[in-house]
Amino acid sequence: MSNPTRLAIIEGSTREQRQGENVSAWFLNHVRQNPRFDTDLIKLVEIDFDIVQSPHHPRTGNYSAGVQAFADRVAAADAFAFVTPEYNHSFPASLKQALDSCYAEWNGKAAVIVSYGGLSGGVRAAEQLRPVLAGLAVATMRDSISVTSVATHFPPDSPPIELEGVEKAAASLLMELDWWAQALAAKRAVDPYP
Repeated sequence: MSNPTRLAIIEGSTREQRQGENVSAWFLNHVRQNPRFDTDLIKLVEIDFDIVQSPHHPRTGNYSAGVQAFADRVAAADAFAFVTPEYNHSFPASLKQALDSCYAEWNGKAAVIVSYGGLSGGVRAAEQLRPVLAGLAVATMRDSISVTSVATHFPPDSPPIELEGVEKAAASLLMELDWWAQALAAKRAVDPYP
């Protein structure tokens, strides 16, 4: 077996009353049961992003200290899992800011989207996120993991309930993500992304 895939799980929402912490904790626990992955949970609410965008273009790699720490964690990853809610038929501005804060660190890597919400389970956020990731040269898996009626599955002060179907889909997608991440990491090792 090759080296474990370094998976950065990025919790996209920074709202005070967000379900993202519950979803990312559940997903992190699920991933940790798979020896193919080493994980890094990145909570955007804890990242010191510039309030005003840096005067330097992200492609220059000239980052503030807070962004540099985030960019280093992104660079260390082989793959990403974006945990995102759906806000107004899209993903949160906090996630867009994180994606736009650096550039080369994302390139040539694989990703899966873990969306959550009400009846739609955040699928519109996932679809809005795909072209942004393509613009950063991130290969997304064709399918995504979607948690519908998130408050029902993550009741307050209780463990998650009734997620068997979602966990089955997640297990399958993690196999696919690992395949792509390992293939892309092998290619980057001999031929850096242009």
